[in-house]
Amino acid sequence: MEDLDLDPLTWEHDLPTMADASTRVEYAIAEASYAIRAINQNAANAAIAIHTVLEEARDYPSVFLGTHADPADRDHVDFARRAAVSDLAVQLSLSEDTILNYDRQAVVMRSRTPKTWAAFRHGEITPQNAKVVTALAESLPDEPEMWAQFDEKVADLAIRLTPARFRTRARVIREKLLGATLEERTIAEAAFRKVIAEAHPDGMASVYYYDTADKVTLIMARVEEEARALSRVPGETRTMDQLRADVFAENMLTINGGDETQGDDSNNSSTGTRMGKRNAVSVKVGLLIPVMSLLGHSDEPSTLEGYGPIDIATAKKLAACAP
Repeated sequence: MEDLDLDPLTWEHDLPTMADASTRVEYAIAEASYAIRAINQNAANAAIAIHTVLEEARDYPSVFLGTHADPADRDHVDFARRAAVSDLAVQLSLSEDTILNYDRQAVVMRSRTPKTWAAFRHGEITPQNAKVVTALAESLPDEPEMWAQFDEKVADLAIRLTPARFRTRARVIREKLLGATLEERTIAEAAFRKVIAEAHPDGMASVYYYDTADKVTLIMARVEEEARALSRVPGETRTMDQLRADVFAENMLTINGGDETQGDDSNNSSTGTRMGKRNAVSVKVGLLIPVMSLLGHSDEPSTLEGYGPIDIATAKKLAACAP
């Protein structure tokens, strides 16, 4: 039997000579499907390999610290793991946070969602959906029975749904599994709201804002609407990302309608548009409230577009202010 040439480059060369367009399209779709499946599998394999390295660092710190390292010494083990993370980050050209996220994914999914993990290993689940599963499974209480229920409910959805749709559905499943009401959990978690600034190289920094979903969603809706309004100004050259950043900053820096910042405005549009002089912008967000929950006959959570489930009390407050 003649050996087949499976080199993709050879196939791509011969593809235009295939019988008809339908055959060429079917082949290209199959090739794309195979490639995406391989990407998914490789993401899972990367998580396993990274976790293996960090486990070896824990069990055999001498690999990273030399023969004097003692696996019974907690300081030695911690230092060896940090060295392993740093080494992986350099060799893989990834951040240390990304390395730790890979490790956490392998630990959480293998222990809490084995069915979903198996599908990920077989290339049936995207890295984005696997990331959602990891975050939500990790947030569940230390109750194996609840983990198993969550795993059973999300495994098929993680295969079929796009990341945006899966994220919302998976959050709803998590809410239903937890004992306390969503409103009670939101009130408790709101106590940890915070704003954190982090420095970055090249004179840059970032701000992390953690608060209830309704506030964050409304803030981002306002930022988006004002940025889009500015993008329609003649002569505006900033990208949407730049406009969103400028709108957010100027909203924070504007007091009583006047901007506190002075000096060169060369980073903004040549039109000289400032947030202190802006017109009012209407903010719109999508909100779905189950009618039975609205009537008090069900605890089914409401859904805030772009986020997911929110408690009925917050949903009612938002709905009360709607036109």
